[in-house]
Amino acid sequence: MRTRDGEHWTAYNDRLPEAGLVHSGYSLQYLAPADFERVWRLIRECLAPGGWLAVDLLGDRDEWAGTPGETFVSERAVRTLVDGLELVRLDEEDGEGPAYGGTSWHVFHVLARRPRCP
Repeated sequence: MRTRDGEHWTAYNDRLPEAGLVHSGYSLQYLAPADFERVWRLIRECLAPGGWLAVDLLGDRDEWAGTPGETFVSERAVRTLVDGLELVRLDEEDGEGPAYGGTSWHVFHVLARRPRCP
């Protein structure tokens, strides 16, 4: 994680420094569900008022859905995950997409913002 003071490395069970932007591109699905819940909580807690959240989450209809130790979400789950944030944009891709050997993608692209005032 990069901060104003340079780089800061932390274990996922620590508190994260306040951030004006959290971006996670195609990575959170590699967390086991229990780890995903913990990391998601940390991400939500570190967002500064007015801070942005930009994430890609693999959906429950992705070709790899059901892979043990990984997290896949439904649209309903995505909306629950961002509850309390301003959901600026939610795009869903569901179909064939580019990949080595081809694959059926199901991805949610999420852009949300923490309100400036609680």
